[in-house]
Amino acid sequence: MKQTMKHLILGLALFLANFASQGMAQSTAQQVKGINAQGAKWQALTDRGQVSVATNATTEYVAWKVNGSENIEYSTSTDGVTWTTPLVVKGTYQRRAWKAQTQGVPAITVDNNTGYVWLAWTDPTTSDLFYSTYNGVTWTYQQAVSGQGWTAQNFVSGASPALGGGTGITITWIGYTSPDLYIYYSNWTSSGWSVPQILGNSSWTANPAPSGFSTPDLTVSLTGGSAMYWVDYFGNIYGSAFIFGGWAPDTVISCDSWTAETWDDNPPAAANFTLNGGGNAMLFWVSAAGDGYQLAYTYETFDQNGCPWADPGTVTIAPGSTNANGYVGPAVSVGSHLSILAWPQLVGNSQTKSTVWYLNPLTLPGLN
Repeated sequence: MKQTMKHLILGLALFLANFASQGMAQSTAQQVKGINAQGAKWQALTDRGQVSVATNATTEYVAWKVNGSENIEYSTSTDGVTWTTPLVVKGTYQRRAWKAQTQGVPAITVDNNTGYVWLAWTDPTTSDLFYSTYNGVTWTYQQAVSGQGWTAQNFVSGASPALGGGTGITITWIGYTSPDLYIYYSNWTSSGWSVPQILGNSSWTANPAPSGFSTPDLTVSLTGGSAMYWVDYFGNIYGSAFIFGGWAPDTVISCDSWTAETWDDNPPAAANFTLNGGGNAMLFWVSAAGDGYQLAYTYETFDQNGCPWADPGTVTIAPGSTNANGYVGPAVSVGSHLSILAWPQLVGNSQTKSTVWYLNPLTLPGLN
């Protein structure tokens, strides 16, 4: 059965966004690695879950939880090929050193209004959400995502927040309010973080996967047309557009012959891009049919093919590997000149150590 008008509403919000043409970079998977100033080789090593990416006009950012540690590291690239030696997210405040630490995955984005990089993470002890901003030189002191009478808190300490950037900053997470789990979000304003809201409206409320690990994903901040994507108990991926200040009806990402499905702990990744002169969404997820070896992806077509989304394509993320990564979350960011799709890949027979791989999503069929 053809999809209903609410799919068109989901696409309309993203059609309103304007994005510049994209430059092409690597079309095959590359590893985030390099050589430091002392001539020693390094590679990004994380656990088996996710990484986080962001882009601005000149730079790609990759951030990850360090394997075997609670520290967060990041690396940058200005050409989509070479990467700077990783640095720990840390600083000094009132003569006291601090480090960003988590058991989950950091979230990273860029505020185009200021050019600052924003990083958010879940505290490993309290599950409270913290954030810091980077001006290109130093990170600001870590602060809780909070306001008068409230503090943002993930359902589990190993879970992760997500950030939407662009012309503002929005943070989202999965939290618990008796008797259920909900997707919450808050916007950064001139006076601080807005009071958290639950994803939904008077007719529906989003129902995320009960584990609390499948982080919802925003295309951009809620200062304009955006959309949120999440996974439910059955592994189905849902989306809802934020348009005219409210949420459109939620809908399963699907068409006649397929439904976007993943394991319930695997978060999707979404970004906006320009296709045929319009602002469309691209969506990536771990294919439940791929045994951990493939990412699936689709993109909005605005019913040009009789459906709101294109038939899924696949990205082989572990060529020649015998070790499937059953829990892996993609991360994607599309910028005016640089774009990146990244994911972790288990090392050898390890179930806890992963290298980080990436490619330019705009080189994939249908996205260029």
